[in-house]
Amino acid sequence: MIQTQGTISIGLANYTDPLLNIYFGSATKFTPSQGIAQIGTITTNEEVSTFNAVTNVGTYDYVGENPSFDEVQNAVLLGLAIDYPTCTFSISE
Repeated sequence: MIQTQGTISIGLANYTDPLLNIYFGSATKFTPSQGIAQIGTITTNEEVSTFNAVTNVGTYDYVGENPSFDEVQNAVLLGLAIDYPTCTFSISE
């Protein structure tokens, strides 16, 4: 998960300090892996937490063989910093 400090505007909607999930799409050897940053909420029900995506913030490619989630997450962080320069992003647990 990535915690945002600042406001992300998508169309007419504004999201202040949103929590972002990274949906990791694995690649074939002919396409890059993708990290899709999603704004959403976490609901907890009987000790089980679920992330409910509201909208996608951006899709970021990672080109490399057998990437780990951390490598894709770092590519997403870099892409978010470029796309939303007025926000700061940090990895949360």
